[in-house]
Amino acid sequence: SLKIVVITSEDDTIKVQNLISISQNLAGTDNPNAIYYGSRARNLAEDLNYTAGKAKALKYIGIGYYMQSDYVQTVKYWEESLEAYKEIGDKGGEANILSNLGALNTDEGDETKGLSYFLQALPIAEEINDTLRLGTVLLNIGFIYSKKQETYRNAFDYYSQALPLFDSINYQEGIGTVTGNIGDLFFLQGNYDSALIYL
Repeated sequence: SLKIVVITSEDDTIKVQNLISISQNLAGTDNPNAIYYGSRARNLAEDLNYTAGKAKALKYIGIGYYMQSDYVQTVKYWEESLEAYKEIGDKGGEANILSNLGALNTDEGDETKGLSYFLQALPIAEEINDTLRLGTVLLNIGFIYSKKQETYRNAFDYYSQALPLFDSINYQEGIGTVTGNIGDLFFLQGNYDSALIYL
């Protein structure tokens, strides 16, 4: 239905939003078309000088490439999205893209760069009081620190900050992930009783 709407609608910001919605809905199932509709949204947003639409379109173009494992293009579009979000002062969008870039670099094995992005996202999530984003960033930082025995203490500290945040919004997936990760850390240190409790 959205595809019919964008064919018949005028070139305005609503059309940009509808094109983004199509891109978002196709990501993960039809990635070439997710990129195509995201690109149409980006181009129209640029013509309209609609930076908020451009930032979001770039994000979903990047997601389309991410789903195809084309990480070079993913980073390119997410970095452009980040600049657009900064331009309009959208702190939520900025924290989101920084988190995405952190996760991508961590997945690709560059944990130092991933940590750098997460640490940039952290104060922004705190500033805008985004509980879910803040908890997720803390969880991701803890995960990186859990990779080395000498930084286990740091991992515990970040996990311990994330857990009450997830609990406060009843985010079960986050609670499950962070308690499982804490259990893994206790297990790795031979503290099996505590590991069992968390796991």
